[in-house]
Amino acid sequence: MRYTTIIDIRDLPAIWNNPNIARAYLYLCLSSGYHDTDRDLVRVSVRGLAALTGLSVAASRHALQQLQKAGLIIRQGDAWKVTKFVITEAPATRPKTKREQQLEIERLQRAEEQRRRDTESAEKKRLQTQWTQAMEAAATQFGQAALNITPGGISLEHKTFVVIVKGKAAAALMNRQDFREFARERIDRNYTISPRNL
Repeated sequence: MRYTTIIDIRDLPAIWNNPNIARAYLYLCLSSGYHDTDRDLVRVSVRGLAALTGLSVAASRHALQQLQKAGLIIRQGDAWKVTKFVITEAPATRPKTKREQQLEIERLQRAEEQRRRDTESAEKKRLQTQWTQAMEAAATQFGQAALNITPGGISLEHKTFVVIVKGKAAAALMNRQDFREFARERIDRNYTISPRNL
């Protein structure tokens, strides 16, 4: 003799109040597999279910449809996966000591700081990628000097994007209105582009 779990279907009136559907669900729970390879799986046809439960074929088909609709069974290939156990809420934890509370606060602060750093890093990488792509496009239109204007630093707080300008040709290019408009169209407009000559 073995044991199994079963969901309390009294909370589902459409299932509980129909003895045929309740009987079909009970049969599926009791006959589902319990090994790692077939856990909660039942391989049974509509006619097979009818023969094994004493229901008619039509009642068996209806029961399977209603159980599937209620989420108590799910079709998996040639088998039915039976839902027999649902965790509705996490078990209550024991009260924490002051030391444990302090450690939890510190852990949450570290997690928040890491999240902030990750967000900043992703934003800086996004801007640097925008600039690199813009200068690669500019190189075909304005010449190779565009490739000598590279990202130098980003201040997310002040919304400033510093670019390093290397050489006289790149500096002259950076001063051209048409080039600045070309770059401005391709860089996030929330940021001020601030050139620094080397």
